Amino acid sequence: MSNNTIVKSMIEYVENSLHNDLSLDHLSKVAGYSKYHFLRLFQAEVGVTASEYIRYRRIANAAKKLIYSNDSILEIALFYRFETQESFTRSFKRTYNLPPGQYRRIMSSIHHQQEVIALKNEQMLKGWCNETEPFQLLESNSIAYLYMGGFFSSYLKDYQSEIDKSKGLFIDLRSYPADFGVFEIGEYLLPDSREFAKFTYGSLQHPGMFKMTDPVQVGEDNGQQYNGKIVILINEVTQSMAEYYAMAFRTAENAIVIGSTTAAADGDISFLTLPGGIETSITGIGVYYPDGTETQRVGIIPDIYVTPTIKGIKEGRDELIEKAIEITNQP
Repeated sequence: MSNNTIVKSMIEYVENSLHNDLSLDHLSKVAGYSKYHFLRLFQAEVGVTASEYIRYRRIANAAKKLIYSNDSILEIALFYRFETQESFTRSFKRTYNLPPGQYRRIMSSIHHQQEVIALKNEQMLKGWCNETEPFQLLESNSIAYLYMGGFFSSYLKDYQSEIDKSKGLFIDLRSYPADFGVFEIGEYLLPDSREFAKFTYGSLQHPGMFKMTDPVQVGEDNGQQYNGKIVILINEVTQSMAEYYAMAFRTAENAIVIGSTTAAADGDISFLTLPGGIETSITGIGVYYPDGTETQRVGIIPDIYVTPTIKGIKEGRDELIEKAIEITNQP
């Protein structure tokens, strides 16, 4: 079993067990490796430590519960294995720069406004995508649309038969992905394994020295990959994990990236507490394409630049979707 396959199975285990005990000792036993070997393997494949990945995924899922459930903050904190509401609040604020209560008020209000706007826009333009829906069929069911802000990788098996029949697949990365499903979805998009990224890590033994990892690969030999056109939608909101997705998915021969340059903020977050109790964070690793091209402070560059126009915004149109439809309908 390859390292990639092992880590993917562990990620799936973690995603299904975020509310359970996920100590590093427990995970290494599940993986069947020593704790040291498991930690090295996980970080080499994913680009972040197992602890960082679990912490972020718990916080990200908690953020969704804050918006979409009526559970109290304490109930959500305890569900995701935080010992107290205070420890949950500290961790949440580090990630979102807002305490959970304020985040819930703001995001619930925004979500409601988006639903109203999307409903109005859906009536104005055939093919408009309501971004609250993770999967849709457009253009008389000839095009499949994935909104990655709500599309969990586990959904793929539910919709694959419908996607298989489509002539085009839109992967909308103008949001933060719902989960870490880059490898699962990549297997469906690619006919074989392909390099798409590599990282640099600082050396604790020699401060100032950085080491480059071997390239990370996505996809595997399957012979049943998606054969339609793939259009990846990005803009300045696309950041971190969403940029990682774009790097992986654009390796498909039939993929094209449209939109505008992304946020250029790929990579994990390392938190620091400075004197005086001031908390800050930095990107702890460097993220590059396999050929050494930088992504941080540069961003993911689209193949075709498409940006909203004032006229399009006033008319409630999604001009990236329109361009994607045009590309898909081309011979």
